Amino acid sequence: MDIYTLDTGLFIFQTSALIHIVLVGYCIYRLFKSDNIDSGLQRLYSFLLLIFIPILGSVIYLNQERRIRRRRKFSLDRKD
Repeated sequence: MDIYTLDTGLFIFQTSALIHIVLVGYCIYRLFKSDNIDSGLQRLYSFLLLIFIPILGSVIYLNQERRIRRRRKFSLDRKD
């Protein structure tokens, strides 16, 4: 009698569920901590995208955030 058997299908499902939860949680955390988003409406759209289309929404959000960060340029020169 086997008390403990490792079912690979269950293991893959649990691992993918854990990755999914961590990815969406990270994206929601970054969404509310980010200063890159200008309007509250854009933040609401991103949040709804993450809630209703979690995996695809996470990939889209991270791609957009990376693109916005690349465009931001800082200048320490004073213009008098």
